[in-house]
Order: sequence, then structure tokens, then C-alpha cells
Amino acid sequence: MAHPRSAAVHGRFGDRLPRAFTLVELLVVIAIVAMLIGLLLPAVQSARETARRSACSQAIRQLALGLHAYHDGRRELPPAAASPTIHPQQLNGWSWMYMILPHIEQQPLFDALSPGTAVGGWSRTVTFISGSAATIARGSLAPFTCPSCPLAPLEPQDAFNASPVNGGYDSSKSNYLGNAGVYSIGEPTNGNAALMAACSSGVLRHCDPIGFRDVKDGLSRTFLIGEAGGKADPLLIGTPNDRRQPGLWAGQNNTLQDNPASRTISRITRYKLNSGAYDAFGSSHPGGANFAMCDGSVVFVADTIESNGPDINGYRSATTANAATIESNLPTFGVYQRLSSRSEGTQSRAD
Repeated sequence: MAHPRSAAVHGRFGDRLPRAFTLVELLVVIAIVAMLIGLLLPAVQSARETARRSACSQAIRQLALGLHAYHDGRRELPPAAASPTIHPQQLNGWSWMYMILPHIEQQPLFDALSPGTAVGGWSRTVTFISGSAATIARGSLAPFTCPSCPLAPLEPQDAFNASPVNGGYDSSKSNYLGNAGVYSIGEPTNGNAALMAACSSGVLRHCDPIGFRDVKDGLSRTFLIGEAGGKADPLLIGTPNDRRQPGLWAGQNNTLQDNPASRTISRITRYKLNSGAYDAFGSSHPGGANFAMCDGSVVFVADTIESNGPDINGYRSATTANAATIESNLPTFGVYQRLSSRSEGTQSRAD
């Protein structure tokens, strides 16, 4: 006969022994955790992208302020790239980004990269960087890099160098390039500096430099710098142009020809924003790209902005009348194209 106390003890504690999860319960818990992760992950990724876009905005703003500092000292903006034939400093192809290095806290880099000797070719003027300077130039530079861009620092350089026409560049990428206007005007002007000036509607031009006084539409209504990056057009996937979405901060292009090298330092608005063309503006941010306006402000331009590009076949003849056609036809273009012109005559705004 069992002791009454033993039965009481068993009834009080024995029924309360812990039991393990069943397999079904475990699977339910795993499913709930996976669902919560699935709900939270997009929010985390969105927050990270917001932070990257903010950092990108600050980077492009610093470049705009560097251009303002350059302008304050010289009363003019730098050309997109210096040309020994039309620029008194005769820097032989170095970009506007190189020229503003002292104004963006990069004086040591500017001093290390003293301009070299230009190497002539049928369609280019290339300044090569060598020795210890090349090691510095090929390193990733935060002032020119969008944190959302997935391409490695030297991928664009390798892509541009894939064609022997383009020569060697020896610099890391830049995701921030100058506004050259609606269309790259080297080809239709056949190297004539006067005609280039007549049909260049941008601010950082492929010819002689201008000042902010020449931006007739207002500094807050004209692009100064825009983002370069994003996904390539599907037709370009697998080609060198797939990796030419960013440019190269050192520049080194011939300003008197319309060859692919000109895409290393500037972009045009002939193509829609984020169109995937490697001479178009674009970014790795969802829905648009950052632009610095001529007054130093930064706006995020949606890729749904009205965009009606020109028919370039009307600009191939190198005459003064046809060279000015871009300017005369700009009022018929989209808001995006008009914002890239410094003297289009309407009051379009990016926002």
C-alpha cells in the first residue's frame, strides 16, 4: 500500500514535469520567425539605402562646393577637360575633377599627380599616370564614389581600356560627372572650337570654360553635376559598356572629338535618366538620381521626369546655323533636357 504522502507528492509535482516541443510546434515557430525576417528585411534594406543616398547627396554637394571655390578664385568654371589647343593652362586632357582636388581636401593627391606629356592620336589626347602617382590614382576615392554603386573602383577603367582607341587612364571610378548639356557636341563640329561653343548647352563644357554669370536660366534651375551609374541597357550586358556606367575622375580625354573617352568626365541628357546608355546620367538608387544644381543645392530627380530628347541627325552638319539648333529647339524638349541647358529660357525646376 502506497504511503499517502508519496501519492500527494506525485500528484503535486509529477504532473508538472516539462515536456519538449513537438515537431509541428517547432516548424510553426520557424515559420513565424522566417515571416518576421521577411517583413523586417525590406525595411532594413530601405533604411540602409536611405543612408547611402544621404551619403551620396553629401558627396555630390561637396563636389559642387569645390566647383564654387574654384570659380571664386578664377571667375570661371573649369572646362570638362582641358585641351592644349583651347585652354591657356594646357593641362592636356585632365578633368574638372582633377582641377578641383585642392578645393575638396585632396591637395596631396593634386600635388602627386602633376600633369604629364600628352600622347597624340587621331581621336584622343591621353595623359598617362605612372609610378607612385598611379598607385594613388587607382585607389578608391570617397569624394567621387556613391556608396550604392556595386562596381569595383577599377572596373570602369578596365572597361574603357578595352578599346585601343581610348588609351590608358589609370584612375579609379567617379559616380559624379559634369553636365555637358543635351548632346555631346564633339562629332558634329569636327573639332572646330567655335562651333563647339555655339552648340554646347551644358555648364561643364567640352570646350572653353564659362562662369556662373553665363547660366542665364538661374543657378537653382540648371544642372551642374549628376550621378553616373546604375544598370546598363540590356543590349549592353556582357560588353565593355556594361561597366562604363560610372566615369573616371582623372578624365584624360580629347575634348575635340566625340569618342567614348568623353564619357569618362561628363554625361548628356539626350537619353532618359537611368536609360542604361553609358553616356547618360543614372544611379544605383531606386527611382532616380542625385543632381547638384549650379547654386550648390542637391535634388533627387525621379527617373519619371518628362524627357523628350532631340533627333541627333539634325545636328551632324558642322555649320554655325546647325550648331545652334540645339539651343533654338530646347523649348520643345522635356523638363529633363531643359534643366541641362544653361540658357534655355524657361523656368523649369527639378523639383
